[in-house]
Order: sequence, then C-alpha cells, then structure tokens
Amino acid sequence: MDVTTKLFLRMKFEEYYRRPNIKKVEKIGTREFGFIFFDEKYPEVMMRRHMSFSDLDALLSFLAVSVPAHAYYSSAHYRHPSARSMDEKGWISADLIFDLDADHLPRKYDYEKGLRKIKREVMRLLGSLQREFGVEDYMVVFSGGRGYHIHVFDEEFARLGSAERREIADYITGNFNHEYFIGRISRDGHLVMEGNWDTKILKCMASWIKAIQNMMDRDLEKTKEYLSAISGMKKVSTLMEKIKNADPDEIKEGNMSIFMDSRKNIIKKLIEHVLERCIETGKINIDEPVTTDTKRLIRLPGSIHGGTGFMAMPLSPDELKEFDPLEDAVIFPDRPVEVTLRREVKIRLKGQEFCLDRGKHQVPEYLAVFLLGRGYGKYGY
Repeated sequence: MDVTTKLFLRMKFEEYYRRPNIKKVEKIGTREFGFIFFDEKYPEVMMRRHMSFSDLDALLSFLAVSVPAHAYYSSAHYRHPSARSMDEKGWISADLIFDLDADHLPRKYDYEKGLRKIKREVMRLLGSLQREFGVEDYMVVFSGGRGYHIHVFDEEFARLGSAERREIADYITGNFNHEYFIGRISRDGHLVMEGNWDTKILKCMASWIKAIQNMMDRDLEKTKEYLSAISGMKKVSTLMEKIKNADPDEIKEGNMSIFMDSRKNIIKKLIEHVLERCIETGKINIDEPVTTDTKRLIRLPGSIHGGTGFMAMPLSPDELKEFDPLEDAVIFPDRPVEVTLRREVKIRLKGQEFCLDRGKHQVPEYLAVFLLGRGYGKYGY
C-alpha cells in the first residue's frame, strides 16, 4: 500500500475513533489487547500486543491517538494482562468464542452471497447453543470481514480447558464416530441413545426414509438402482418392502431395524451413507482452533476492520435477524473520493450496485475505504 493511500485510510479511521463509538468492553481490565498499525512505528513485529487498559476511557484515548488498522482483545482474562510472558500473565478464565467465516463453508461464494450463507450458519449455531448447551449470556459480533464471532460469557464455560472446548467444537462440527454409532445398535435393531447428536441423526434418518418412500411412488426402478448402489446389495426387493412399510416416527425413537438384513446384520454401506448425509446436514462450520484456544486474540467489538472499513458490529438477537452487513456495518459517509483501481470490481454497498472497471473513478467515501483497504487500488488519480 502506497503512503498516500495509507494516510487517507488512517485519516478516515481517526475520524471514527475520535468519536466514542465503542460503548462497552466486558471486563476490560483483565484482557490483553493487540493492534496492527498503518505506519511502520513497530517494524519488528506485525502486531503490537501485551497491552492492557484500566477502563474504557483509556482504551478510547489510545485508539484516537494511535489509530490502528486492526484492533484485537483476548478471549482470556488475566491477573496481569500486559505481562509479556504467558506464564506471568496469570490466566484466570476465557470466554468461549466461535468464529464463523464464509471461508469455512464447504463451497466458495462471492462476497455478498457468502455473507448471507454464513449468517444462516450463525442463526443455526445460536439455536444449538441455547437449546443444547443452555447458553444465556452471549454477544454476536459481525467481524467486519466475511463472517461473525459469537462470544459466550456464561460462567460455566469460562474455566474450561482446551480439551473440553475441543469436545464442544467436535460436537458443533459433527466430528462423529460412525463405528461407535453403529456399535450401539442392538441385535433387536434399537439404538442405545447417548446424546443430542443421536436425536439429530434419527430425525434426519426419518426424513431420508420419507424421501425414499416418495421416490418409490414416483419411480420404482430408479429407487431400486439408487438403493442398490448405496447399499452394495444386488437384490433390494426386501429392503424396499421394509422401507415402504416403515414408520418414520419409530425411527425417530431409535428403531434401526430397517437398516438390518434378514439375519439381523447391519447393512453397513447403507447406514454409513445415510449417516454421512445426516452429519453433513446437521454440522455447523466453525473455525475450530478459535473455539479450542483459551488465549485467543479476537477482533475488538466496535472497532474498524482494516481490510474493509466496516465496523465489527455487536448485534442483539433481534438485530441479527434483519442485519445486512453491506448496509448496516458501513460507517463512512458518501462524499466523493477519487481512486484508481487495479482490477474490476462488482459489489453492492448501501443499497447501490457498483460495477467498476480498472482505472480512475470517483466513488462514495465508504466504497473508497473498502476498495483501498482490500488493496484493489490507490487513493487519487
């Protein structure tokens, strides 16, 4: 990034940080802070960290004077957060953090569609955390980039170590042991149930059975070919008869007999196929290392994302439902700014579609900050 572009961005960020836009930071005095700056003030490291602030006013003053491109704070709470050694910091506890980013989705999407997709994942995860983990005290934050962070503050999670957080991450992401599930099916065809994932799996299996029943009504030969391919069985007439007469509600209760042959052996290929489909449907894509880390630095809520110029915006559950990051997280005004682009750009911001070729353009300030932060061009002509 050239000096003129860097100075322009720093000036815009300074305008933001000179206003008290960050209203609250939970337990600010026990957190470590880290910053990445626009200039070369600290050339020996990319991030200046091991900093702490006694209160919000001290933090706001620092932001207004130093004007970072990126601001982070620790999920952990320490006795001495500014100590440079982790041992000297004196770990007390840590928020449970979930990082959901469009880059973690199994498919790649353009920027706008990726934001819509990952927001749906956030809504699913919140439902799971509330229903299955009893989470009550939490905060959702749009990261300012391509996703969202969920900060869980409930005390029962605060002192969990990495191993326990790994179990939570495995549950959320569907790190599921097929063999263990199959091994809990008794000879009479009933599953010995152990947890919430079993309920998810059984509900999904019941839906799969309904779908096969409907397929049989539409095209019997096609159904036969499909079942033969996924089960590895040459003759599936008995299996099809069982499926035809199956009660999906019994499957929800743990009746797995439909996946067993006449000798009461598991049709392994069949059940593994359905298990894989159900796990893929039920899992939620998160950045697992973030959740398992008890000393993570995460983007400071209310700060500006240096790569987009968007606000890392805290959201209430009601706000999240209607939240559009390409509208609501845009914080700069629309006065015209001259930029020179190195590449073509197509994006929607503030309800307006922009299709820009390479070269010189006059664009709204909020778009200029986005384009320059992403490295798509330079400030001025």
